[in-house]
Amino acid sequence: MENDNTIRRMKTIEGHLRGVIRMVEEDAYLHRCDPTDTGY
Repeated sequence: MENDNTIRRMKTIEGHLRGVIRMVEEDAYLHRCDPTDTGY
């Protein structure tokens, strides 16, 4: 049971990281995190 929970959590982390990597590759991540951006 503990192993199933660990695998599920790792897959969730993996999905988040894939999204962040995709945004970085598209130069969208840094723009989105820029506090000086007036688009907020």
